[in-house]
Amino acid sequence: MPCNQVSNHKKAKTERSVIPAHLVTVATWISGILLLICTGSCGIHLPEMPRLLGRVPQSVTADVPGLEVLLGKNEPISTSFADTSSRTVLADTFTSRPVLRLATLRRGPHGGFLLRPGFYEMIVQSYCLHAGTHGPGRGKGYLYAPLKGSRQTIIQHILQHSVDHLNIGQVDIQMLIWAILSRTKIHDLQPKHLQMVAAQLLTPKEISVLNGGALGWIPSETLNAISAKLPPPARRVLEAENILRQKLTQAGRSFEEIEHIAVLSGDPPPNGQEIPEGRWSQHPNGFYVRYFPSGFSRTRIQIYVPGSGNLKHVSDTRDSFRSVTYLAANYEAGLHTGSDLGEYDPSGDVAVPGNTESQRLSLSSRPADGGAVGPPPGDQWVSPTAPENVKQKYAERRFKNCEDAERYLNDTNHFEGKTDWKLDIDSKNAEIRATKLPDGSSRAEGRVNYVIDPNSVQITVPKWTWPNMTSSERAALQSFMDALMVHEVGHKTIAEQYAKDWSRNEMLSATGATPREAEANLKARAERLLDERRFDLQGDSNAYDERTEHGARQSNGPPSYPGGKDARLVCP
Repeated sequence: MPCNQVSNHKKAKTERSVIPAHLVTVATWISGILLLICTGSCGIHLPEMPRLLGRVPQSVTADVPGLEVLLGKNEPISTSFADTSSRTVLADTFTSRPVLRLATLRRGPHGGFLLRPGFYEMIVQSYCLHAGTHGPGRGKGYLYAPLKGSRQTIIQHILQHSVDHLNIGQVDIQMLIWAILSRTKIHDLQPKHLQMVAAQLLTPKEISVLNGGALGWIPSETLNAISAKLPPPARRVLEAENILRQKLTQAGRSFEEIEHIAVLSGDPPPNGQEIPEGRWSQHPNGFYVRYFPSGFSRTRIQIYVPGSGNLKHVSDTRDSFRSVTYLAANYEAGLHTGSDLGEYDPSGDVAVPGNTESQRLSLSSRPADGGAVGPPPGDQWVSPTAPENVKQKYAERRFKNCEDAERYLNDTNHFEGKTDWKLDIDSKNAEIRATKLPDGSSRAEGRVNYVIDPNSVQITVPKWTWPNMTSSERAALQSFMDALMVHEVGHKTIAEQYAKDWSRNEMLSATGATPREAEANLKARAERLLDERRFDLQGDSNAYDERTEHGARQSNGPPSYPGGKDARLVCP
């Protein structure tokens, strides 16, 4: 899912009487740095700037919080059109049949797809990587480029881990990415649940890195002076990121408001190269890929993995035939042995437009259209059943046979089950008492009661099948599924027990000038404590997974944890 509310400042004059000397210095430094950045990433041809040496005086950087971070660090994401390859050996009109759904392929250890020869397609969740530019336009082509920049690894980890956290909405992931691109401190993010999202998708070390490399909000007077010497595209990006840093740390801001800042509406002005829609790119791993964005939040990916039987579909130029014949020879070995040809992980790719005024798009392996397919005719799914009053979600997957499914579990270390829950304060049974103090102020006191929101509990479990499944295979698969469900229900049990143990054990108090203010301060303190309890509970849940190996060794659970049979598939 998901930027026009960007100030269009008048160009500042350069006379000393208009701009103070320290602001002129700041403008010189910032514009020099940003001009160098944009020359490499924005596709803008700018006059060559003299090399800037030395350090900005402390008296100057004090006017721009975190200015030294901007001067000392590279762009979070620097991928640009210069990183694309104009060489292609497939015609724009090239297609192949049949078209297979990418989601039918097995997943690798990084959540990507294990490719085989064929023509694949999938609509995935994609994300804006360039705040202050226009959304994708119809009829415009996008090319492959690798994800680059000082935050490349962190952004890729977010996209990879999102596959295992389907409870996290795409809008929250996009907000987190915008925070990283605009150099916003993670521990300042609002609403606070975005901090929880970061905790689930990133390691503590990565969050510490982001907090240490963040940039403060630049006052408007200083920003005007800085942006005055920049070309319009670079100025819009700088201003949009500055507004994002401010809005993303203010409570009550909606996704739509943030999106309005980050993604400009309307058609972008022409700037850069014209790339036809459907242009193929050759991926470094040897196959071919092209992108069809629908807005910035959904992108249809098409992948062609050559095999000798598909050579007739390829453009018949001498260079293209030589290239594809070489690829097909390598892929044929995998085709005949039945092996996979490597993992395609879209999180390392960026769909880059020819027009530098348009969005660069990062890609995930999360399907935007569900990505699931039904079983072959005559086959039936096998899946466990969740307890009553618990929402259940299925992750459908097809295998060649029972041994293929067993090998998938043993080889990929892929965790098929997942339980979502949310710890909240029981506001319905809140006990708050306000008293008057001798100095005329008020004090509010109350006990905090916790509860697991029943509407938040959802268990995601596998739903598997393969052709010609025998009754003994079905029994073995059902036994694995039922054992896995016991493990997932254990997460729910731990969360509910945690809420019960901490309820009525915490007495809080807060003061204020009036009873209303004291109660408001008490509620704010309770919310801060709730965040701490949520982190603590997540730690208990993680410890349960670590001890039981996500259910594979469920019998290892100590007395304080739910036990049960080991969730293992043993084919007859």
